[in-house]
Amino acid sequence: MAQLKTLALSKGQTKAELKAFKALLDGPGKGDLREAHDLLPFFDANEHLCALMGTYNPNIVDYKNIHIAREFSIFGDHKADLVIGDTKNSQFCFIECEDAKETSIVKPTPAKSTPDWSTRYEHGFSQLIDWILWIENNRGNTAYKGRFKSASIQFNMLLVIGRDRDLSTPALRERFDWRSDSVVVASKKVHCITYDKLYLDLSTRLKIFSG
Repeated sequence: MAQLKTLALSKGQTKAELKAFKALLDGPGKGDLREAHDLLPFFDANEHLCALMGTYNPNIVDYKNIHIAREFSIFGDHKADLVIGDTKNSQFCFIECEDAKETSIVKPTPAKSTPDWSTRYEHGFSQLIDWILWIENNRGNTAYKGRFKSASIQFNMLLVIGRDRDLSTPALRERFDWRSDSVVVASKKVHCITYDKLYLDLSTRLKIFSG
């Protein structure tokens, strides 16, 4: 099982990794990015950028001793693509990364003017719900303490999927944003954003870190 690794966030290194992330998004065709082939290997190689994703939980504050892990076992076959933790304050952010393809968020639905959510999107969202169930049901037990260095943690969930260009109409954007803004599971916030939005958010937050 992947273990949490301690990292001291470097603003300079994060800036360089953020620039590389922009280059990935703006690469040839500026189009599809695959989870296993393009995105996860990139995040593997850019830990400081990953650490900055902890800002999706505003209660994560100790970035001089931030904890991160890739392919972190929640339970059984359920693994988070990324976990960012402030173990001193028992605060975590669990992140699921899905593909950034044309049909990652919605899929064409014959004879309907409103497209359905894609299988990929529903799969990613459902995984987060399963993680919440295990974390909530196992507070304080041995496995829980071993994973999180605490008998009880507070946490947010983040699903990153698709590109802004896939939300091609105001109606699609409204549906996507409303679901992200409004859905709370067992009092836990579940953020859903595109990779373009991830870049913009992290760019802004790094500037705040840098003063």
